[in-house]
Amino acid sequence: METGIVIVAEVEGKIIGSLGGVASCDWWSDEKALGDMWFYVTPDKRNSRAAVKLVKCFIKIGKEIKMKVKLGHYYSGDIERKDKFFNRLGFVKTGSLYTEGN
Repeated sequence: METGIVIVAEVEGKIIGSLGGVASCDWWSDEKALGDMWFYVTPDKRNSRAAVKLVKCFIKIGKEIKMKVKLGHYYSGDIERKDKFFNRLGFVKTGSLYTEGN
């Protein structure tokens, strides 16, 4: 993988979600991992299987290219629900992101 991947979820020809990622290294390591740049499902389809299918496809690609997969959520709101979503798919929390409070 040289530049990145984009996975698109469609229903009846309409895009309802996507997940895009790139292979990169953390600043402290030389080991590449497949990480997300964005992960989005339209609000009206968040109760569908679209999000799970996007993640499982991303994991499959990571296995095919022999890279660990890193996914995250970067915006506030529903943090516990999002953590549970990733936990159910076999991910473990490895850090936190903080923003300045208002």
